[in-house]
Amino acid sequence: ITYADGSVQHFQLGFTDWTLVNSSVKVDYGNNIVTTMPYRNTSYGPTLQPTYVFYAGVALDPRKHMVSFTLPNVPGKSKIHVFAWSVLQAP
Repeated sequence: ITYADGSVQHFQLGFTDWTLVNSSVKVDYGNNIVTTMPYRNTSYGPTLQPTYVFYAGVALDPRKHMVSFTLPNVPGKSKIHVFAWSVLQAP
């Protein structure tokens, strides 16, 4: 996370397997399930496999103005797909 003053806040981000294929797998990384779909689309057509969208939050420094965030590109690791992001000001 980069702030307007040029300072940087590092954070760790991870997401649980989006299909939870292995029933012994639990929601990891402090993620929360936002929604569940009964199937997923594949190149062979839809499969009846419950699929999940997760939420992960990162606390920002409330005294600073965030200008950007950067996700890493780690060779050999799965890519994270970000469908939406939002900055919420604490009450």
